[in-house]
Amino acid sequence: MSGLASFGQVVPAIVGMMGCSFGVFYCVRNLKVLGGQCAGTYADPSWAMKTAQYIQKMPREGADSKVFMNPINKGHMPKTSTGATW
Repeated sequence: MSGLASFGQVVPAIVGMMGCSFGVFYCVRNLKVLGGQCAGTYADPSWAMKTAQYIQKMPREGADSKVFMNPINKGHMPKTSTGATW
């Protein structure tokens, strides 16, 4: 079986490739070598709250009654046919 690579050859090659890919990732992401900047909405926590409020106020289509979005997060647990909650 002379065509197979040994463990001592494969592991350093994989570790080396992972190191190179991390280096490229770090340079692109943190050092901004390709340019760019973080979006203003990414660092602004009030934007997330305003977006959540907008989504809750958005009219729902296809339902005659009020539809709760994210019912478990909002405290509206669905009931089974026996009346028990999940």
